[in-house]
Amino acid sequence: MYGDETLERVLYYAPASVGFGHQARIRDPRRAFENTSSFLADFTVHKLAREISLTLSEPNDMTSIVSSPKALDSARHIFGPETRSSSRAKDWALRADQLQPALEFAVECNTSKVKQLWPVLLSFSYNFLWRDLLADPVSVESSEFEQVCRNNLSMLNILVLDKILFLQPILTFPFPWDSPEAVPYLERIGPRAPFRFREQYFKRQLPSKKGGYSRSLNLKKGWMHPNQTL
Repeated sequence: MYGDETLERVLYYAPASVGFGHQARIRDPRRAFENTSSFLADFTVHKLAREISLTLSEPNDMTSIVSSPKALDSARHIFGPETRSSSRAKDWALRADQLQPALEFAVECNTSKVKQLWPVLLSFSYNFLWRDLLADPVSVESSEFEQVCRNNLSMLNILVLDKILFLQPILTFPFPWDSPEAVPYLERIGPRAPFRFREQYFKRQLPSKKGGYSRSLNLKKGWMHPNQTL
């Protein structure tokens, strides 16, 4: 289904008023990440983006003076010297093989019994295509994957903060909103998604005469179930 860029398509993204995203369905961040990973494995061809960022806030009026230095010492022991440093925070740019240790570190720090206000922030993202909408299987390392991604990229930014997993999706579906495939496909993947789809966050994305997609329009309320009676 990917490939015809003369057709409008469906785009999903959350507005700034909700932080561009959703809290994961599952409150426990470890289980929420497992659920997210399962969803990506079952429905997408995905690739971890290069930037994995770990940030520790230094002690101030809003964070714990006791526990933040301890977290900083632990981070340096596990991940080495920080990549960037400022008067407010220490930052690490991590490798892919450091993601799981970073996840464990962030969860442990953020669920400490000592009261803290988001002292550790872990941020990373996945780029992906919907597997069932590809005409043929592709490898994430192939030029074909990169080529299709140029105009059809979906992404999921993941934040581990406070005691939750927060998900910021930009989802591209290469079919018009009123096509026969649209609602059945969304209803199939929706219950398995690691966050709850909000109907009002789906948009129509219109193709430009010059190529690509330059404009999006809101869909009418109830567009997914127009015949449903209240």
